[in-house]
Amino acid sequence: MKTLFSIAILATFLAVDTTACRAAEPSNVEDRFYQSMGQGDLETVYQMFHPALREEVDRPVMGAWVEAAQANLGPCLSIERIESSRTQQLTGLRLEVSSKITFAKGVADGTLTVLDGQIIAFEVQSEKMADWFQGPSEVGLYAETAEAFITDFLSDEVTAAWERMHPALQEAVGKDGFETMMAKIASNGGMLENLQLRSHRFTLEDDLQTLILLYDLQCVHASGTCKIEFGFSGMKGHLIAFDFE
Repeated sequence: MKTLFSIAILATFLAVDTTACRAAEPSNVEDRFYQSMGQGDLETVYQMFHPALREEVDRPVMGAWVEAAQANLGPCLSIERIESSRTQQLTGLRLEVSSKITFAKGVADGTLTVLDGQIIAFEVQSEKMADWFQGPSEVGLYAETAEAFITDFLSDEVTAAWERMHPALQEAVGKDGFETMMAKIASNGGMLENLQLRSHRFTLEDDLQTLILLYDLQCVHASGTCKIEFGFSGMKGHLIAFDFE
């Protein structure tokens, strides 16, 4: 059985709602962000994000973006402020800045939205960063989700398995149909004894970016495989397909 839903990655990021408040540090955030970006410093860039933005940005995808920036743009040389605005909100001081950034290998137009020193939205546009996403920097995060889904599915944990799927896949499968699939496969195979990641690959087809993980499964009564697919929207991967055989 297989249900497939795929979504394309976008290069822009929308602001996220927050209620956190801490000491404002807007003056140096822009410099730190672009300097760290050009140096390929994922740790610094990611730590500058507000926790709510981190929820929307997978670290392995951000890792691929920072690697591409370091390779294609290089170190940041200068930042020319184009426009900025400050707004005191109930959640803190909100700063929006748009700039032209000159790197060693090219230029970019950048916009940051900062709330009390933490980035809640960003957009960087440069011809040097076209087609930057060629897959996440590592697959561990997605393997963890895939393995949890398979385990929940074969353990008849309906709610847990259901909630790991993208809403579009949930809609396509339907809750009743999903429960029927689980019951049939669990009946044929029995409890899961072992699963092993056999392979993983990233594909680019028709502007759809998909990470495909293939697992070998050993259950009490039968053995087989399960293919899990993740599609990427924004900077986040979503479970969009599964296929037990």
